[in-house]
Order: sequence, then structure tokens, then C-alpha cells
Amino acid sequence: MNKKAQRGFTLIELLIATAIFVVVAGAAFSLFAQHVKLITKQQNLSAVNIGLRNAMSQLEIDLADSGQNLVNNVPSAVQYFSLGVVIQNSVPGATGVANCTPNVTTWSYPVQTSTTTSACFDSLAIINPKLCTGCLNTSPFYPYVPVLTINDSADNMSSNTAILASDANAADTVALTTLQANFSAGDELLILIPNNTTYLGGVPHCAGNTAASLYGFPSQSGFCMTVVTLTGNATINGTALSLPSHTVVTSAGLPSGCPGTSCPDPLGLIGDPASPTGLNYAPALSAGPYGKGTNAYIINLGTGANDVWYSVQQNPANADDPQLMRCMGAPCTSAAGQALTDQVVGFKVGAALWDQGASTDIASFFYDAQNYCSGFMLTATSPAAYYNCTTASQYSANNDPYDFTLIRSIRISLIARTTPQQDLTLRGFKNGFDGGPYLVQQSSEVVDLRNMSNPDFGN
Repeated sequence: MNKKAQRGFTLIELLIATAIFVVVAGAAFSLFAQHVKLITKQQNLSAVNIGLRNAMSQLEIDLADSGQNLVNNVPSAVQYFSLGVVIQNSVPGATGVANCTPNVTTWSYPVQTSTTTSACFDSLAIINPKLCTGCLNTSPFYPYVPVLTINDSADNMSSNTAILASDANAADTVALTTLQANFSAGDELLILIPNNTTYLGGVPHCAGNTAASLYGFPSQSGFCMTVVTLTGNATINGTALSLPSHTVVTSAGLPSGCPGTSCPDPLGLIGDPASPTGLNYAPALSAGPYGKGTNAYIINLGTGANDVWYSVQQNPANADDPQLMRCMGAPCTSAAGQALTDQVVGFKVGAALWDQGASTDIASFFYDAQNYCSGFMLTATSPAAYYNCTTASQYSANNDPYDFTLIRSIRISLIARTTPQQDLTLRGFKNGFDGGPYLVQQSSEVVDLRNMSNPDFGN
């Protein structure tokens, strides 16, 4: 036997083999490390996108129900409209609105507080009628409290007085005692009057009847409206309900204390414009009298238990984490509500209007609710003349601010990021959105409120 063949590998051969193995293994581990970084980034991005999709899906579900059956007993001859969404825009440079810039040390964003908000974040409220107790199998409009109509032509909204009202639908079989039980102290009532009856007792229904009075002229809905708050439980007066109310109507549109903390407005529809949670709706009815024969309808909005609010709040457990919150029954706070997604750096809500303001382009969305414009608003009374919102010379920033009946569709833009400082591979990275060391993703969608909220029960 050849002894040389039994000697095995030489040291040089082992060194060469080891060197080759080190090179191959190093390349493999280097490739693995690169893939680990890539996987980490993809996992973080996937988490952001999943959060965006989930939040958008929930928004879409809630918006589909916005204002559903709000005017379910109003005669079909009257144009239907959706009153379900009230938008509060945070306009850059406005009082109480912080600039949309992060702290470059912690990368935290300014969020909504009780006194300020951020230009990065809007908020919105989805207003729904009160759910009816005891109406199952008795009302075609269940689960909501049936709409009432004012039953006394002497009712006057210039003072705190009782309103006499009865079921607006003669075919409804809801007992009067059941209706009584559903109108309770603290409920906020929306009162609508079609614009087809101009005067009663010589008083115009809409607050203000000159070109200088910009609030209250009939908008796309064809209604003038206001809210009142019940100061006590309803009682039965013959065949009608007696509703003790505190009104927020005056001949000028707003009473003393509105907007503000003394305003009888539990849902916050008539909020302080400087407040992040004030929705700033201005009542549009005159003080009265009006009632029977004018088709004055009463819709019970309740105390907001069925309403949904969206805003961006600071995560109580992490000051650098702005969260999109969904809250039932009251404006969101950082201590209450459901967090839909984390690390939100932008939440903006725009409204496309039926009259489109100064533009005829349906793709134009208002991101300042103070600039809503109604082409149905009077500029003169004799002969009658109206604003033309498509003409810049007739467009005014105070035409019809916060008139939610003008909203045709809304566009929601939601921007979120990966967690700052979490991915070490991004330490030297600057994104093109705000220069932060994280990745940014965006989701946007348009919801047509009319198509999604009106079909049920003739509304």
C-alpha cells in the first residue's frame, strides 16, 4: 500500500479549505444580516399598514351609519340630506393651533389637548339619533326614537318653554307612554323646519333676513334648524307630549352663553370655536313662533351615547406616540376611548360640498369648515338673490361656516410612521415627509355620505 496516500490532508490544504469556508460563511452571514434588516423594516411597515387599514375600515363603517334615519319621518316630498358628520378642522396659523412640526429630539408630535390642537390633526363627530327603548315591533323606524312634529302653533323659541309635540307618522304604533319614556331630561333635540313656509305670525323662520345676516338661510337641505335641550322629562298633555326645553335660539341665531360652557348644548354642536372639541354649528331658526302647520320636526339626538368621535390623542403610556382614538358618547381624551392605530403623524378631513364653494371641481375639498359656502343663501330679499359659490367675487369666508348639511362627501387622509428609534438601521436615515429617522406610510379614501347613509327606511 502506498504510504503517501494514507497521510490525509496537509496543513496547507486545511488552511486553504478553512479560508474558503470562512469566505463562504462570511458571505452567507452577511447576506443573512442584510435580510434580517430588510425583514425588520418590512415587519415594521406591515404593522403600520395593518393599523392604517384597520383604522380606515372602522371609519368607513361608522361613516356608513352617519345620520342614518335622522329624518326618517320627514315627508318624501322634502329633499333628504345627511346631518351625520360634523368636522372640526385645525387650520395652520389659527388661534390655539400648534404648528405641525415634531420635536427633533424625541420626535414627538403636538396633539389635541383641552385648550390647543395641532395643525397635523383634525377631528370629527358622527352624530346619530337616540336609540328607542320599547319601540321594537311597534315602529318602522326602530331602533331610533320616532320623529315628532310640533303640535301647537303658539310654541315660541324665544324663551325656555314647553313644546307640545306628537308622532309625525300617523301610521306609527308606538304608544304615547313609550314616546314619553324616550324623551328625558338632558336630551338634545334637533328641530327642522322646511323652507317652504316662510312666515308664521309675521316672523321669518330662518334667523336673519338681510344680506348682512349670514347665518341661517336655507342651504342645500331646504331646512332651517336649531337645537334645544330638555330641562326635564317629557309629560303627557292630552294626545301630545309636553317637552320642557331650554332653547339655544334667538333672533340673532345664538343666545348668551353660546358658544361657551354655559351654552345648553350637551353634544357640543354649538362649541367654542377656540376649543378643539367645539363643533361650532350655528342655529338657523328665528325665535318663533312656529309649530303646527309648519311641519316643524323634532329629532331626538339624546345625550350623545350613540355618537362617535375621532381625534388624535397622546398615548398615556408613551408621550411620543400619537394615537388615533375612537370614542363613544363624548369627545376623545387620552385616558378614554379605543386606540385604532399608533404613531399617527397626520389626520386630515376634507369636505366636498354640494355647492363647492369657490370651485366647481368635485375633487376640491375644504379643509377649513369656516369657509363652507352655500349657494342658496340670500344676498338680497327684494327681489330675492343668492350667493353664487362658484364666483370668487361672491364667495366669502363667512358665508355658511360649519353648515354640515352642505357636506356631500368627505376625504380622510391618515399618515402613520414606524416607531422612532426602534429600527437601528434607520439612525442615519431621514424620510422625505418630516426628516425623521423612521418610515412613513399614508392611506386616503373618499366616502360619499349620501350614497352610504340614506337608503334605509326611505332616508
